[in-house]
Amino acid sequence: MMTTAADAALVHSMGQNGFKYLSTAVTATYATKKMCAIQCLADTDVTCVSVRGDSLTAVACLAGTIIVGEFSSVTVAGTGGAVLAYLAERA
Repeated sequence: MMTTAADAALVHSMGQNGFKYLSTAVTATYATKKMCAIQCLADTDVTCVSVRGDSLTAVACLAGTIIVGEFSSVTVAGTGGAVLAYLAERA
């Protein structure tokens, strides 16, 4: 049971709201649901639109890379790329 804003922030940062599996050439865009982290499952070219800070365009990420932030869109490109995009809000 969450009791404080700090507890809620921890749950948010740990991706407890679920994730979206994305593979090559698939886009996940949420109008009201944002993503809080992107974990690369394979070597992947990632494009993401950041709500705060810089966005990335076709950045090569190695398997195991985790990008933390607040994203409104994530796109996976290339061949064989796959990521888990963790939801910042409950779906």
